[in-house]
Amino acid sequence: MTDPATLATLAIALVTTGLVLVTGGVVLATMGLVAATFWQGRLTRTALDLSIRPLLADPRPDPDAPPDVVLFGAPGRQSLKVEVGMLWMRQDGTQISLPFRNVGAGVAVIMRATTEPLIDGSVYVSRKFVPVGEHVRVNISRAGPPVSKAKVGFWWAMEPFAVLIHYTDSSGGQPLVSRADFKQYATQGPFVETISIFREGGEKPFVIGRSSM
Repeated sequence: MTDPATLATLAIALVTTGLVLVTGGVVLATMGLVAATFWQGRLTRTALDLSIRPLLADPRPDPDAPPDVVLFGAPGRQSLKVEVGMLWMRQDGTQISLPFRNVGAGVAVIMRATTEPLIDGSVYVSRKFVPVGEHVRVNISRAGPPVSKAKVGFWWAMEPFAVLIHYTDSSGGQPLVSRADFKQYATQGPFVETISIFREGGEKPFVIGRSSM
């Protein structure tokens, strides 16, 4: 006959095992809730980011709108009027005005504009904030061509040349770069071939499209 103390010990062991299993179930359920909350938070954050993400891309010409007043810095300080959404440039590449249109879902806050390769001159942006559907211009003014290339015409576009505009969303949490790459062919003068959009510091664009300029 089984000793009462042994039975009591077995009962306690069974109860303890049951408590361990229940506790384990509670832990697993808690972990499941934490994971679900985490992913829900990620989804909410992603949805919020998408709802305010700006995207500076190919502009839309608007001949009926008042023209842009384009200002160039040194060298060759000058102001002129250019049709909205249209690329403007001098043949020798000393002055270029390139528009970008915000096709995203939120305001673009402009940080700066640069070129590749870097130029000897100035690079201005026409505005600091770009609402959805509106555009910003990058105005480039630089020294003339070297003597060896002075008679070549569009000498500057025969080598790789790109204009980059750096910006972020209204929260400052989504730094982006839009890059316009110029090309030239034997039968066609300089034009913007593609506009690519990168995350700041990223090597591969997440958006790339042919330009109409």
